[in-house]
Amino acid sequence: MEGGMLRRREFASLDDDSNIYKLVGPVLLKQEKSEAVMAVDGRLEFIEKEIKRIEGQIQEINNKSDKKRTEIIQLQSQVQQQQPAAAGAVAA
Repeated sequence: MEGGMLRRREFASLDDDSNIYKLVGPVLLKQEKSEAVMAVDGRLEFIEKEIKRIEGQIQEINNKSDKKRTEIIQLQSQVQQQQPAAAGAVAA
């Protein structure tokens, strides 16, 4: 993403009639500035959307993890409360 932002700044400093070349395999192809800007902007937009999507997934997983952690703590406290009662019943 940083490389795309760098390209965006470089394109802004270029004149409209500047030559821009795109590496396709072993060949450099001449490209119009508007076409290159659109390609870079499209890639940056895609990357930003993917970052937001992944961050949403991470948040969802964190929420599920917190919920499970709470359930485990509740179950542990229930077991600890039942242990003294069970020990008292065995001793009697």
